[in-house]
Amino acid sequence: MKRGMILILVAAAALYGAKVKSGGTIFGYYSNTVSNPDTTKIGYNEFGVSRAYLELKAEFVEAKEGETPPWQANARITYDVEPLNGFVKVTPDPADSTPPAVSISGVYMGFLKFAYGEIGGFRGMPGTLWFRIGQIPTPWTGNEESLWRLRFVAKVMTDEYKILNTADKGVGVEYQLPSGYGSFSAAYMNGEGFKSSEKNEFKDMAGRVSVFPLAGMGNPALSGFGIHGYYHMGTPAEDRGRAQKPDDRRRFICHGREVRPHGFLPHGRERGLG
Repeated sequence: MKRGMILILVAAAALYGAKVKSGGTIFGYYSNTVSNPDTTKIGYNEFGVSRAYLELKAEFVEAKEGETPPWQANARITYDVEPLNGFVKVTPDPADSTPPAVSISGVYMGFLKFAYGEIGGFRGMPGTLWFRIGQIPTPWTGNEESLWRLRFVAKVMTDEYKILNTADKGVGVEYQLPSGYGSFSAAYMNGEGFKSSEKNEFKDMAGRVSVFPLAGMGNPALSGFGIHGYYHMGTPAEDRGRAQKPDDRRRFICHGREVRPHGFLPHGRERGLG
């Protein structure tokens, strides 16, 4: 299925004369244990890969020389690979009441992270507006990762603790204000994330507003200050069959951060506001 989607994107790009870009990201590491209560583990060292991404992007509308296109249409497919570690249960023998567990290590699982089309970038419109459909980025996590900027070290909190999904199947809209003063993003989606199919007849709705009130001041210490708000509502699958409330999966996040663009690390201060 995933190969088929990639081939369809490449074929469509070739048919319409689109510009296709391919790329990838690998999070590799080397670790060496120098201290551990269990002295037998001291000196253990390892080369590893914690995550890998393969990405294809296609631009279907190109500008003529010296002319801005009236609108833009793009497509994106991202294939994600992560290691499997831990224990899984195997199918037990009917006569065995205690199914065994098998340890998994050094095995990688691949899955489709993003697969969507988008249209936007309308000429003459102040700011930039995009409409998306497919397996799209959710409104909050990508924005949080752009502020964190250290994904190769660790996931952002909402992703690490499974508070929010990073991608989901649905439709979305994003608007970026002129001169970097902020952005707005909203999505109407299944609510089960990118690793599961829909489990009930309900849909989730989510929206994010980001404001950089000092963006035009030209001072990095001030222009990087932003206030971000996010609201999410939906009904989880386990609530099926009982009195339904649309706010059973409700989330509210308010976040303020100063990001200074110079240097390797984000020399900023972060404060959760709610």
